Amino acid sequence: MSIELAHGTKQNKQQEYIMPIEEYRHRGQGYEPYLIGPRWQVAQLNYMPELSPDAITKIDVHHKTDETFLLMAGQAVLIGAEIHQNKVQFTVVNMEPKVLYNIPKGCWHNIALSEDAEISITENANTHLGDFDFYQLSRPEQKELKKLIKSVWKSKDSLASKVK
Repeated sequence: MSIELAHGTKQNKQQEYIMPIEEYRHRGQGYEPYLIGPRWQVAQLNYMPELSPDAITKIDVHHKTDETFLLMAGQAVLIGAEIHQNKVQFTVVNMEPKVLYNIPKGCWHNIALSEDAEISITENANTHLGDFDFYQLSRPEQKELKKLIKSVWKSKDSLASKVK
C-alpha cells in the first residue's frame, strides 16, 4: 500500500494557503483497508488467486455492517448467498464500472475477480479485524457457483466491443 499526500492550493482575496489532499493506492494483491475513520473504513480489493472465478471455495458474512463494492478496473462478479437447512442458494451479478453495489449485513457473499480487477470497498471501521464468519462450500456447491459465475462472466472480446 502507498499513501501519498498531495497539496491543493486555495486562493482567496486575503491569503493563499495549502490544503492537504490525501491519496490512497493499493497496488498489490488482495485486501487493504487504507482509510479507517472512527465509524467506517475504505479499502481496496485487488485480484488474488483465491478470488479467481475457478478458485472460490468459501463465502463470508458480516453481522454488524453492510459492505459496498465499486468496480474501479477489470471485471468482477459479485456473489450473494443464502443458507437454509445446509443448502446454499446463490445470486451472481456481473458488476458494471461506476455502479455501487451493497451487500446488507447478514448476507453471505464473495466476489470473483479478473487478474486486472480493482474494487473499492466501504464498511464499518475495523470490520476486517473480526466481524466475519466463513462458510466452506462443498465440492458440489463450488461446481454450481463456478457454473453460475461463468454464465455471467463476459469474455474479453465482448467487453472490448462494448467499449467501442
